[in-house]
Amino acid sequence: MANNLDAISKDDFLSEEERLFILKAEVESLKELKDHTYLFDGTVDLNVLAAKTMNATRGHLKTLVGTACAFVIRAEDKKRGHEVPSGEVLTVTMEDFDFAWGLVKQIDPAEFEKKKSFEASEKEDVRLSQARI
Repeated sequence: MANNLDAISKDDFLSEEERLFILKAEVESLKELKDHTYLFDGTVDLNVLAAKTMNATRGHLKTLVGTACAFVIRAEDKKRGHEVPSGEVLTVTMEDFDFAWGLVKQIDPAEFEKKKSFEASEKEDVRLSQARI
């Protein structure tokens, strides 16, 4: 399944369900990284990250997913014994975004599909009721 993050509108605010879904994904990602305390040496405030996630627009997803992906890359480098200087700028490509976004969606890919089908059926119900009037 292709992930097209460029198609996400930066002005389109997330629904409450989507915010909770993404927050859950962030929490799951952080659980995976919990043993890598060197990542959280003051450069990352988890409360700020959670707050940003809850207030995110769709356009901010690129940054959030890219940041999570950069942490994973940094953790992997550290694990392999590579020196990762604090403050080093990491280059995250579109392929990295797509890979990270795919991991986020694997937590429960049905969440977005359920929401889309529910919204579509609601719109159809409204359209039918207006047609009867």
